[in-house]
Amino acid sequence: MKKIKHILSGLCLMLATTACEKDFLETVSSNQIAEKTFWKTEQDATQAVNGIYNALLHEDSFGMFMFNDILTPIAAHTQGQGNYTNALTFPNVSTTNDLAARRWRALYRGIYRANLALERIPGMSINENIKSRLMGEAKFLRALNYFYLVQFFGDVPLYTTNPGIEEAQMPQMTRTPAAEVKAQVYKDLEEAYDVLPVPVAYAKADAGRATKYAALALKGRAQLYDENFSGAAQSFKEIIDSKAYTLFPDYFGLFNYRNENNSEVIFDISTATYPVPVPATCSSGIWVAGKHPVTAGLGWRQPLT
Repeated sequence: MKKIKHILSGLCLMLATTACEKDFLETVSSNQIAEKTFWKTEQDATQAVNGIYNALLHEDSFGMFMFNDILTPIAAHTQGQGNYTNALTFPNVSTTNDLAARRWRALYRGIYRANLALERIPGMSINENIKSRLMGEAKFLRALNYFYLVQFFGDVPLYTTNPGIEEAQMPQMTRTPAAEVKAQVYKDLEEAYDVLPVPVAYAKADAGRATKYAALALKGRAQLYDENFSGAAQSFKEIIDSKAYTLFPDYFGLFNYRNENNSEVIFDISTATYPVPVPATCSSGIWVAGKHPVTAGLGWRQPLT
């Protein structure tokens, strides 16, 4: 009996000791970034904003540039990829169009990441100048995604904070009038303009980040689309008068990946490098993200020569 009592006493002591360890069964992943341990440092904040830039690389966000042209009189479908291009030629565009749905999801992916950064970064104890700049970048990138959404779809749901689980699971989200979405675009761009640096203020390692003039250029483009021609002219004149940019001497080379962030570029989507020749595993998922030659005529990818 005494032996049993000793065993029971030992077990109780172990359980009592274990109960004092609040995190006994709580572990932190060693191969993933955990929400509870993130949003602490300047590096965390920078990585979060880098994630918004990363969303731009997806083909569904800005990689299907040819489909935008096909929607206008300046381009037409000829051969190849017929299912894609015909599907985006009026009057064939429908609410069930896969390419339209993919564009929708990709742009909202960028908006979600921007909203998340703008929700979390203000409360972080980091350098105030860096914090202000990162928030300016996030606002510029959110405006960029909403700008393309409203141009492509018209009225779209407007979220400046991410919806909760229940709201996100609603079968249908209410569309916001395009005029209100555009007003938010202008607001984000003006606030970004106030805090973003001029290009020369960035270190070489930060080339490609949004600048004051990137925000102003997108604002001018939005004004142009809204037929606010005097406002657009004023925005563009400020950029010209800044003398921060010069015309690139070779028009074809202007769009070559080797000349990213050249003297004429106000903002571009920096890409990743792939081996040449293109590996057999290369997929259409790197239409924008990849840098490689075209071996079968002018198609999805830009030739090197």
